[in-house]
Amino acid sequence: VPPYDPAAAARLLDSAGWRLGGGRDSVRHKDGRALAFTLDVPSTSPPRLMYAQLIQEELRQVGARVTISQMDPPTLDDRLRSGRYDAAIEAWGSDPAPSSGLPGAWTTGGASNYGHYSDPAFDRAVRRALGAATPAQAESAWHDALAILARDAPAIVLCAPDNVAAIDRRIAGVRLRADEYWAHVRDWRIPPDKLIARDRLVTE
Repeated sequence: VPPYDPAAAARLLDSAGWRLGGGRDSVRHKDGRALAFTLDVPSTSPPRLMYAQLIQEELRQVGARVTISQMDPPTLDDRLRSGRYDAAIEAWGSDPAPSSGLPGAWTTGGASNYGHYSDPAFDRAVRRALGAATPAQAESAWHDALAILARDAPAIVLCAPDNVAAIDRRIAGVRLRADEYWAHVRDWRIPPDKLIARDRLVTE
């Protein structure tokens, strides 16, 4: 992960031709175009709005203008799938096994590759991993794929919280998926001999 260094970021922007013009808005311009974009967030997520506001302020300090646009989740999902957006903050849940999440999210044409990221070397590494004959070969190929993904940085990971589940021993039929812990909750049951007064109030 690159270090937090606004001065170095400003130098990189200068070298790429994005210069501060001294105007009141302190926004960088290049060839008459402002360094500006819209950041979409779901209106139902206060934490993502807070992240967007932090990003907006951080980028303002280096001369970029970020406009935050809040919208309902279905509208945001439609924009993501169609590619009609500049940037967006979204939550992403994935199974720890790379074969279940990485191909769809990052391979060329992947079902959830909303940013249309495409790197032939990454695609080849994923194919090698999926077709590997041994666990060691698969591990090596996944390492190659992840190194390419880290280098290209098609997305920025803002946080990666741990999912912790606490379930009463009385509950039977529990199955937990790493990416969607609630996926099988419809199958959970409290056996009759394990019911307590509180449970009976709910079931009655």
